[in-house]
Amino acid sequence: MISVLVTLAVALPLFGAMVIVTLRASKGDTYALFALGLLAVVWLRVNKSFEGPVVIRLTSDHGLVASDLVAIVLVLAGLLGWARHRRGAVAEVGQRQD
Repeated sequence: MISVLVTLAVALPLFGAMVIVTLRASKGDTYALFALGLLAVVWLRVNKSFEGPVVIRLTSDHGLVASDLVAIVLVLAGLLGWARHRRGAVAEVGQRQD
């Protein structure tokens, strides 16, 4: 029981931090995107006690579980938002030079 409580005490703030950093990264913050990558790696190590079912089987011994998808989705959302914001910033600079 204590192990579950300790895991939740680490996992819930970590998840919250990942959501906040994803929002920052989607606004073009490169440091937030880097931090999101680090948090995602930590998440993949912390979530072992509540992984859930295997969603995508990669090999007979390895696969992606439901809790892994949380990190993957947040990283993709941050990366796509960051790229879209950066592309928009470059387009604005190009328009100013005309």
